This record gives sequence, structure tokens and C-alpha cells, in this order.
Amino acid sequence: MAETRAYVIAVVYVVAALSPISVLPHATAEGSALCMDPATRERAREIIIDGIEAGLRQHTIHVYDVWLKDPSDQPKRARVGMEIGVNAFNRARNAALSWMPRTCAENP
Repeated sequence: MAETRAYVIAVVYVVAALSPISVLPHATAEGSALCMDPATRERAREIIIDGIEAGLRQHTIHVYDVWLKDPSDQPKRARVGMEIGVNAFNRARNAALSWMPRTCAENP
């Protein structure tokens, strides 16, 4: 139960971290008030990527735990679960790397 709770918390953190990524490029293009200096932007990007990596680690642990508890139809189920996790990781990481809020010195 504690492992499931930790997994759910990790997923919530990743979703929360990615929510601004999916919204910000559109909001910035429309002149959003969001801005930050380059150092802050890169630090935020590092934190987001750390969260994405932690989410993949937690997902891997979860997939392995499921395999240990229910070996039926393994390793097929584990492979499918990991493919889903790795695909999500790749999409999230690419979104984080391309996230580019404007610099505060720029005109909106």
C-alpha cells in the first residue's frame, strides 16, 4: 500500500510539473505575464526534468513489483508497461527541454 501511495504521489508530481509545460508555450505566445530570467528558467527546467526522471524510476519499481506479485503473462505485461512509461518519459522530457518562457526584460 505504501508503495502504491508513493507511486501515486510521484505521478501527481510529474503531472503537476508538466501542466505548466503544456500550457505555457500557448500562453507565452499570446503575451502571458509569465517571465523569468534565464538562470531561473534553467533551474526550473532542471527541477522539472528531475521530477520526470523520478517518475520513470517510480514507474519502473511499480512495474517490477507487479511482476513479483503476479507473474502471469510476464514479461509481456512488464514490457508493455515499461514502453508506456518510457514513451511518457520521452514526451515529457522533450516538452521540458523545449519549454521557453520569455525573459522578463522582453516586451510582452
